[in-house]
Amino acid sequence: PLRPMAADDTTPRMPLSELKRALKELNVPAERLATCIERPDYEALLAEMRAKKSSEPATGSAKTADRDSGGGSGARGGGGGGGSPFSLQNILLVGVLAYYGSSLFGGGFGGLDDDEGGLASSDGAHLLGRVAELRTLEAFKGLLAQHRDETGLPVVVDFYSPSCGPCRMVAPAYKALAMELKGRAAFAKVDVNRNHATSSACGVRSMPTFHFYLDGKLRDSFAGADSRRLQRAARDLAQRAEEGGTHVGREVTAASLAAFYATHDASKVPEAAEIASQYKSSTAKLVRALKKKYGQGPATSPRPEPPAAGSADAAVAAAGGRTA
Repeated sequence: PLRPMAADDTTPRMPLSELKRALKELNVPAERLATCIERPDYEALLAEMRAKKSSEPATGSAKTADRDSGGGSGARGGGGGGGSPFSLQNILLVGVLAYYGSSLFGGGFGGLDDDEGGLASSDGAHLLGRVAELRTLEAFKGLLAQHRDETGLPVVVDFYSPSCGPCRMVAPAYKALAMELKGRAAFAKVDVNRNHATSSACGVRSMPTFHFYLDGKLRDSFAGADSRRLQRAARDLAQRAEEGGTHVGREVTAASLAAFYATHDASKVPEAAEIASQYKSSTAKLVRALKKKYGQGPATSPRPEPPAAGSADAAVAAAGGRTA
C-alpha cells in the first residue's frame, strides 16, 4: 500500500482488486469511486458503503409497509426491500457504472490515443515524442542509464494510478509536453499499482508525482496535477541538458578522439581507437568524463545509419566485414 492504514481502521485488508470488485457489487456511484486514489480511500469507502447497506433492510421494510398499507401481506406486498431490481433507476446506475468501469477498474490509462496501442516502449520513444511505459524496476533503471550514458537527455517520469482523477486530468498536458520536447527529453509513466517496486524505490506516496532526472540523478520532483509547474520544470531541465551537451544519434569517432588526445594528452593517442570503440554506445558518458578531466570534450559526429536489411552493406556486415 502507498500509505499505512489508520490505527483504528477495522476494515479487513484485501487486495486492491478485491476492494474494487466489492465496491462494484455494492453499486457505488462512479463519482464516488473517482475520488479514490490510494488503498485507504477504497477501504474507507467500502466500510462506509457496508455500514450504509446494513441499515437498509429496516428502512426499506418501513417504506414498503407505508407504500403497501392498503394491500395484502403476502409475498408481493410484504416486507421486501426496495422494489423491482429492474427499476429505471437501477438500470441507469448499471449503465453509468459500465461506462466508467473500463477507466476505473481496467488496466489502461485514458490519456493516450487508442491507436498508440497503449504506451510506447522506451526504445526510441524520445525521438517520436511518445510516452514510454515502464513496467519493471529494471526497465526504469535501464531508461535512466540509457540517457545518462548515451544521449545525455533528461528523463521525466509520471507516477500515476489509472483510478486517480488528477492523474487523468493532467495526462493530456503530459502527452503534449512529450511531443513538444521530442528529441530533447525522454518521458515515461509508472503505474504504481502494476509497478509498485519502482514507486516504492522512488519513495512515491501520492499521485500524480513527477520526477525529473538528468545524468541519472534526481534533480527535481513534485506531487500534484500542476501542468504549469510540469511544463516549466521539464523545459528548464531540457535547456540545462542542452547547455551541458546532448548527444542524440551522435558518437565520438576514433579520429576525433585521437585529435582530442593529441592536444590534451599525447600519451593517450595510441589508445584512442580502442577507447572510442569501448564507448561507441556511451557518447554522453565519455564526453562527460573527458570534460571533467580536461575541462572540455572531444567533437562528436552523427552516428552512421545501420545498413538496410538485404543491402550489400548489410550482407558484408553479416559476413564479418569480408567480401568475396
